Amino acid sequence: MSETSTSEGSSRAATTIVPGEVAQFASQARDWWDPDGPEAMLHKLNPVRLKYIRDFSEAFRDYRRALTDNEFKQQCATADVLLVGDYHALAASQDFAASFVGQLAQSDRPVVLALEMAFSRDQYVLDEWLHGEISEDELRAGIRYDAEWGYDWEPFARLLRQARQYGCPVYGIDLKPRGNMRKISARDRHAATQIAQIRRAHPGAQVLTLIGEAHLAPQHLPHWLHLLRPRDRVLTVLQNLDELYWKAAGELSDSIHGVQVSEDVLCVFNATPLEKELRLILPRHSVGGKPQRNKVTRARNFIAA
Repeated sequence: MSETSTSEGSSRAATTIVPGEVAQFASQARDWWDPDGPEAMLHKLNPVRLKYIRDFSEAFRDYRRALTDNEFKQQCATADVLLVGDYHALAASQDFAASFVGQLAQSDRPVVLALEMAFSRDQYVLDEWLHGEISEDELRAGIRYDAEWGYDWEPFARLLRQARQYGCPVYGIDLKPRGNMRKISARDRHAATQIAQIRRAHPGAQVLTLIGEAHLAPQHLPHWLHLLRPRDRVLTVLQNLDELYWKAAGELSDSIHGVQVSEDVLCVFNATPLEKELRLILPRHSVGGKPQRNKVTRARNFIAA
């Protein structure tokens, strides 16, 4: 085998980057900068919408210290509500949430999973699936997953299966309209109300909430939740924030995969910034098992909400 082919093989084994997707992006790069082209939706993000994104990006610029895995687990064990930031197009985000469910389920406290990916109005469909009354395909169709959410089904399905395996109730907490950023504060308030109701229904449980990372700026969902549940310990767990990743890179190791941002905010790392950005540009969501490219979903990737 030649030196070149050996090097290429090693590179493929060590990365999740898909060369075909990179080539596809390169072929479409010019379209991103055309305000009247296929990406016109992103060019129409107005200052009101950009402020929501900026609230998040400006909230978490530095961290206090690195956390060992044991320290991370200890902090999570004392939380009543865990707000986990999701980067919807990145499977590592949902896989982390699935492993998190398994970790929390080892304790004496029950665990409840709350998901942005499902509307609260479709709760009966989730319940039917959890009780074994409908198939996974019927669940997917019943919550109109492909039309309403549109990301790759399998990572979210793995999370749902993990929750059912451990006997965790699962709740949808989102509200329409998803595509209207002017209504996003209403979605934050609705999610907070749903989480508060879950806490009342399951007072001894930990509520693990997976929701787009932009919702987790202090003045967004956490603000409304603190108003409704002032005595609950709410812990925000971010994933793979670029700025924190580069600042913490020298401290990460086999036993350190996260950092303490503030008293009630942690950040974990399970993917590189490059992997994350490639998912923004070339999301691998699918319909009928086939990769698709949807403008609305791509715009939601950009705002991670």
